[in-house]
Amino acid sequence: MNPKIKICGITNIEDARQIALLGVVYLGFIIDVPLSPRSNTIDTASKIIFELKKEFSKIKVVGVFVNKSIEDILVAVDLCKFDVLQLHGDETLEYCQKLKQHTNLEIWKAVIIKNIEDVEYAQTYVTKVDKILYDSGKGSGTQIDFELLKNVDVDILAGGLGVENILDAIKTVNPGIVDVNSGVELIPGKKDVRLVKKLLSIVY
Repeated sequence: MNPKIKICGITNIEDARQIALLGVVYLGFIIDVPLSPRSNTIDTASKIIFELKKEFSKIKVVGVFVNKSIEDILVAVDLCKFDVLQLHGDETLEYCQKLKQHTNLEIWKAVIIKNIEDVEYAQTYVTKVDKILYDSGKGSGTQIDFELLKNVDVDILAGGLGVENILDAIKTVNPGIVDVNSGVELIPGKKDVRLVKKLLSIVY
């Protein structure tokens, strides 16, 4: 079965609308990560999502957070109406469970994979969150060693994915969702819709 696709790092309504028109299931919004060129303020993200949902009510919007307080995330959820919360920092099992209780939203936990020990660590989140995202780094644009994941049931695969390696990633890892960011950009924060379209044609 072909994976669903998430395009992350959305920063403007034009990209969001054009990518939604292609039928992508998930759009990711990075919230208040100052060092990221793909970061949005809560206010900017809420305006984009409000406009987007008027046309595409069924698209799933993912809020991406790094080491934020639960209180901060609750404010963002209230304004942006996220469907999914992706945690990309050092959030503990207890934190994830508490956030779930407060929001009742789908929780994805990202884990950086460099070696087999990282893979084993990721497994500690099984049953504690809705999905585990296996990544190579926080926006690093580098690819995970797919061999580390050959015998793992991978919910979401991220890290350096693009048109050149997406087919190999799917064949080797068989993830439920592929999360693509820099691999479909013109410049950081600006998507190349032609590449997104090509990616979809490869996957589907």
